[in-house]
Order: sequence, then C-alpha cells, then structure tokens
Amino acid sequence: MLVRTLGRRNRLRRRCWNIVAFSRTYRKSIGTERGNPFARAVGDAKSSGVTEPVVISRWDTRIAPAFAPGKDPLPSLESLECAERWLSRGVPIVIPTETVYGLAAPALDEAAVRAVFEIKGRPLDNPLIVHLTREEHLGRVGAVLSPLGKEFARRFWPGPLTLVVTTSATLPWVTAGLDSVALRHPDHAFAAALIERVGPLAAPSANLSGRPSPTRAWHAARDLSGLVPLVIDGGDLEHGLESTVLDVRGATPVLLRPGALPLEALQLACAVPISTSTKDEAIRSPGMKYRHYSPRAEIWLYPALHAGSGPRARRLAEDASVLCSSGRRVAAIAQQPVNVERFIQQPADLRELGRHLFGWLRELDELGVDCILIEGVSRTGVGRAIMDRLTRAASRVRDAAGDARLEQGSVS
Repeated sequence: MLVRTLGRRNRLRRRCWNIVAFSRTYRKSIGTERGNPFARAVGDAKSSGVTEPVVISRWDTRIAPAFAPGKDPLPSLESLECAERWLSRGVPIVIPTETVYGLAAPALDEAAVRAVFEIKGRPLDNPLIVHLTREEHLGRVGAVLSPLGKEFARRFWPGPLTLVVTTSATLPWVTAGLDSVALRHPDHAFAAALIERVGPLAAPSANLSGRPSPTRAWHAARDLSGLVPLVIDGGDLEHGLESTVLDVRGATPVLLRPGALPLEALQLACAVPISTSTKDEAIRSPGMKYRHYSPRAEIWLYPALHAGSGPRARRLAEDASVLCSSGRRVAAIAQQPVNVERFIQQPADLRELGRHLFGWLRELDELGVDCILIEGVSRTGVGRAIMDRLTRAASRVRDAAGDARLEQGSVS
C-alpha cells in the first residue's frame, strides 16, 4: 500500500493562535477537497477544558516511499506524481535530501513559501535555500553565478553545498528581503526528480523551528503531523547534517555555515583562502540567526577529549553523578562509559556521528530525559559542523577549565 496514516499529535499550544489563523487562510485558498482521499477539512475547535483554542489537524498526514522496490530502486513514479499534485496546488510537503528532510514548496509561489514559515513557526527574517537542478533554474530566481561560484558548482554540485549569490529577482519570501539568494543542487534521486517536474523548491529542514533537524521520515512526521498532507520516506540519509553554506558574491569566498561538506575540501578546490563570516555576514545564511537544533532536554556540552585529558572526562562523569543524585534523568553521549540512564557510545568516525546526532537527540527526547551530557569533538572536517550545531543547541557549555557558562537564549 502506497501510504499509511499517522496518528494525530498536533497540540502546538504555544503557536496556537497563529496556526488557527493560518488554517483559516489556507483552507480558503485551497478548498476542502472533500473528494480527495489525501485531505480533509479542518473541523470546528472543540472545548477541552483549556482556555486557549485547540488546533484540529488540517491534514491526515500520510507517508509514501521515495523509491520503488527493487534491487536498484528508482524514484517511485506514484510518489512523484502525488508530490507534484500537492506542490502544484501550493501545498508544502516533506521530501528527503542527502542532508536532512526538507519542507518543500515551489520557490516562486509566495503563498506556498509563506505557508512553510507558518507551519514551522520560522521567523520571517530567516532566509531559505532554493533547491534546483538545471542552469535555467538560476534565471527563474534572478541568480547569476560568478566565475568563482561556477567553479564551486562544477566541483561540488550536486551535493551538500549551498552557494549564496546575488539575485536581481524580487523574492522577499525566500530571501528575507536580502539582495542575495542561497542555492543548492541536491544529490538525492527523489528530490532531483521532483525538482525536474515542478521547478525550483524552497525547502528548509522539515521540523518545528528550533528543534533538531529530521534525518528520518518519522522525525518530520512527529513534528508536522496534521500540518502537511504528505511525507516522502527516503529512509536514512547520507549525511544527517545540513549543507555547508558559502558566500561566493565577492572575490573571496566566505564560509557562512559549516556543514556536511568540510571546509578543508572546499579550500583544496579554491585558489584563494576561504574566510569565516562575521555575525553580520552570517545572516545571509539560513539557520545562523537564532538558536537551533535543540531537543526539549537541556544539553550540557564538554570540551573534546585529547590524550592526557582525564580531568575533563571526570568532569562529565561528576556532573552526571550530581544531576542523577538530584533526581534528574540524565543521558550521555561520550567516548568513555558514564553511569546514567541512557549512555550512547560516541563513534570515533565524525561522519558517523554526524549521521546519527540529530536522531539520538530525538531518541533521548522520546525517552524523556532532563539533561543530555555530550562530549565535544575536534573542530576539523565534519567536526566543525557538529560543534556548531551542538553549541547552538546547548544550554550549558563547559570550557577547558571546567567552568560552565550559559548559552544565549538557553534555559537554566
């Protein structure tokens, strides 16, 4: 059977009024589609003994396979047609890429892209990445690659590299009002085939804003059940980390966001040094302006262990003991075993850690732990992206001396 229905878990009370208003507008623009088996109308809100209104799911969220069965699976034609039908009507859906699952909408459809912001609860000043597959797609978003940009695209597209370029188009719903646009050619057979059918797609990660990015279909479905009609299941993803974002508008490329493609690989392909971004420059990249990637549990981040760094390992174990003694439920992701409710052995291979990190954070949230103690890694290769994500998600960060500081925007 192509699709299966997910249970409804949509009680997003913190964003309740915004979603109710959005549902009314959305319903008016799309219609109730009573004859369509993939959709149903929003029901009347019923009293549940709480003062704020209860959100009734807009859609029966369904999951469809990305690939047809077989030894050498190809993108499922039935799933492609289903996805195309929704997108052609301006309805966002969830699709897999090689990095994380994305919440996709036609990039040139303002109402559809604004629906993406509403569904996620994403700030409107946070730009989106436009996913494309053809050179002609550049013209649709008013983008022209510089010689430097063309060289990076030639070497790394398709792949987990996003290029920020100047745009002459007026697409404030995608660019957040900036004069630049972020572009990527995804290296995923289903995503690429879908873009070939429908054109450029704006697609941020398919999670509620601030939550860990989804690396499995059920992660996206858990966050967005009832808010989207379709989730395309592409299984486990190749990278599990978002794309690297590089600004190629000037003579010197600027790394705006570390990601699945290491800086070292980019530097080998470039004749001039790649600089790192300032705070003002970083806002041109999605995901750099606000706290992100956070589970509900607190994350306590510790320095990476090196030879002779036994005291640092003891600090993590000591904190775990104190927290457990105080009655808090504690988990740990570290190289050395720690006596906590749930211990996850940290792999030495940073690419493997990157593939599993967001999934582990969600797993520990499902378990209901209060604190997750995580040992840091070297800021080289993919480790640079891992530490960026963990630092943005952390509630407390232990420095090399063992002192804790509270991260901006965190909870104590």
